[in-house]
Formats: sequence, C-alpha cells, structure tokens
Amino acid sequence: MKSRSHKIMKLLSWFILLSISGLSSSGMGLWPRPINLLVVPAHYSVLQVSFDVISRRPIILVSYQISDDPNKPILHVWNSAKWQPLSFQDYGAARFLSLMPDQVFLVGKESEELNALKTALSWRPEVKKISALNTGALINQLGVELDFGAKDWKWFAERYQLDLKDENREIREDSWYNHPFVGE
Repeated sequence: MKSRSHKIMKLLSWFILLSISGLSSSGMGLWPRPINLLVVPAHYSVLQVSFDVISRRPIILVSYQISDDPNKPILHVWNSAKWQPLSFQDYGAARFLSLMPDQVFLVGKESEELNALKTALSWRPEVKKISALNTGALINQLGVELDFGAKDWKWFAERYQLDLKDENREIREDSWYNHPFVGE
C-alpha cells in the first residue's frame, strides 16, 4: 500500500514540475521577461522602430519633444492604445509606472533636454544612453541591449531592408585544432 501511494505522489510531483516548466517556457509562467522603459525623441523613424520593439518585448514607451524650457521637455507615455500626456513631475517621480522597469534606455543626442530627462530619472541608478537616431544603428544598439535572438534580428532586417552581418562568424568557426601546438 505504501509503495503504491509513494508512486502516485512521485508521478504527481513530476506532473506538477513539468506543468510549471511548460508554463514558464511558453511565456505565461512564473518568471516573466524583464520590463524596460524606453524614452525616445518624438521623431517618426525612431518611434517606428520603438513600436516594432515594443511589439516584440515588454517595454514602456515614453516620447519627448523640445519645449520652451529645455529643462522640462514635453512628455507622452504610450498606454497600448494612445499617447497620454505625462507631466515632467510624474516622470521624475515614476508615478506613471505600475511596475518598476528592470532597465531604462534613454535615446537621443546629447542635449539639455536629454540631460534633464536623465537627471529626473534619479529613482533609477543606471540609465543606458543610446545616441543612435538612424534606423539601422538604433536597431543594432537596442538589439544588443535587449539581447535579440536570431528570429528578432531576421525580422528587423526584413522589415527595414537591412543586411545582416555575422561579426562573430570567424570566432565561432575557429577551433583550437586549427592552431599550431606550442609544446613543452
């Protein structure tokens, strides 16, 4: 009797373990992907890339525009349906966030507005700056930071008619067997 109940418990344990691992690998599990905050200038091409990135990754998108006061740019946050105005005070206090992001990316060329945006993010100790504004360079920098997989790179290359270049091909194909033996 004891061995039968032991077998049932063992099978039940395996079933639960496999169910949990199946859920987590399908993206619906207990360990969700990190959530990031992407703060970008309100330029058409930058926003187009940003929308494509948020369609593939969990990202909160904020856009900024130049205002009369360079220390307080005009801000909007995307709520999955439309742009919502965002006050500079709410941005600085992170009151527009229901979850704190794991990483913050600030996109744009050095300017007073960009410095003000970075300073206001004092609640986030590390802010990664991305200076690229052209499409290819922006996708490349975001792809490296967000750890794009092969499918992501291929999708973006096709979408924006970009050429993919495998910069690590030689390193991967190199083998220690190809090198002369440095003996004793």
